[in-house]
Amino acid sequence: MSAPMEDDGVDYEEEVEEDEEEDVPDVIDMNDLEAQGLQPVDVDALAPDGPEEEDDDNEDEEPEKSNEDTDEQSTGIVLMEPERCDAIRILKGHTSPVHSLALNPTSSLLVSGGEDDTAYVWDWQKGDMVHTLKGHTDTVISTAFSFDGKLIITGSMEGCVKIWDAESGNEVCSMTDLSDGVEWIIAHPKGPIVFGGGSAGQSCMWNTKGECMQTFWGHADKVTCGSLSGDGRLLVTGSSDGTVKVFSPQSGEVLHTIDKESAKNISGEEISCLATTAQNAEVLIVGLVDGTMIWLNPKNGKVYKAVQEHQNSVETIDFSPTQPLMASGDADGTIIVWDTATQNVRYKLALGEPVPKLLWVDEKLVYVSINGAAFMRDGRTKDDVDTITWLGHKAAIQNAVVTREPPCVITCGDDNDIQVYSYAK
Repeated sequence: MSAPMEDDGVDYEEEVEEDEEEDVPDVIDMNDLEAQGLQPVDVDALAPDGPEEEDDDNEDEEPEKSNEDTDEQSTGIVLMEPERCDAIRILKGHTSPVHSLALNPTSSLLVSGGEDDTAYVWDWQKGDMVHTLKGHTDTVISTAFSFDGKLIITGSMEGCVKIWDAESGNEVCSMTDLSDGVEWIIAHPKGPIVFGGGSAGQSCMWNTKGECMQTFWGHADKVTCGSLSGDGRLLVTGSSDGTVKVFSPQSGEVLHTIDKESAKNISGEEISCLATTAQNAEVLIVGLVDGTMIWLNPKNGKVYKAVQEHQNSVETIDFSPTQPLMASGDADGTIIVWDTATQNVRYKLALGEPVPKLLWVDEKLVYVSINGAAFMRDGRTKDDVDTITWLGHKAAIQNAVVTREPPCVITCGDDNDIQVYSYAK
């Protein structure tokens, strides 16, 4: 039985905004990535020049393989050779693709998780590896720091969530309530609470001692994504079953279910991502694998709008913290910037390659490509002025985070590397 939690006085105010007419979006073609120096290369060409002499006494011995050769053969990853490396720092330690990054809110620590079943803790400003966190037996798919930066949380595909001491690197506790597999984890921004979603259709809430305080049931398939409402009082989850559910963390009760019966234009396809904003607790954006975007109010379950502007799976969504803007990126390489006041498209960018991650830093929009490039531009305008392109990765970039002091973009990818790029404010 789940342990009870004190009522934090959630107020479910119901305010619904009316839809506005949609504007015809502008499209910018940014499909010429080869002109930016990204050329695939034959990995065999990376080997030393000239054939090695054969040793007649060791004809049966297998030739030694480099890490890069082994990675490509085992993962099918094709390495690229960028024309330059713009990184001011490269963090090396992972031996397989890196999927997850999280920044410490109070220090220069960074935690990364990857397919080598390991998480690493770095001082990203110095470039030092601080801790190696071993204990998982499958890909570390999600990482986070606690609200005060004192604890690290890691979630793995083997179905285990672990909490670690950030200072010592020692394991604090291990939770196996999502034994069928962990899809995501998040830490509450204001308290010692951790949430996670699983492959069997349930989500859990733990305290940082490892005690399960609530289990959230209701989905019929894996819980693909999750977030807290902008005020931190509600848990919102999306699933492969095509539904979005809003839960009360205190009671575990399903407050609202949004599905294809909730509004027209909702297809019922798998929920691929969702996002909330601290600027407005009554706004939630949901992305589907068929390209549909749903705007809704998590407090009352009211759907503001459902529209299919993307033509492929929506992979990433983020709100600007300072501008009335939101951006979404899809598996076709289209980025759409939306006006949050009108819920209409402001403009589109045609990148031409899938966009695994985008995020805002004030008015600047940062996004990454599977072609190994990262970009920063003024997100307020469709005009392609002062766009920064960073090269350095030899394979697809999977994730990114942004720091303010000093101002840097940190990326991780399928080449096992974490790269740090500097930008001017």
